[in-house]
Amino acid sequence: MTGATRTPVGKTPSAFTTAATVVCKLAQEAVAEEAATVAASGGRRADKVSDEA
Repeated sequence: MTGATRTPVGKTPSAFTTAATVVCKLAQEAVAEEAATVAASGGRRADKVSDEA
């Protein structure tokens, strides 16, 4: 994937930048949700809680 992410010289990677920004934002939201779930379940991850239940 080395060549795929490189931008030709002199061109602005606006579409790529926008996509990367969206992905980052979604990832941050997912991490925040995960943290909230862990806090609500008493410090254990949601998947471990469902396994023990």
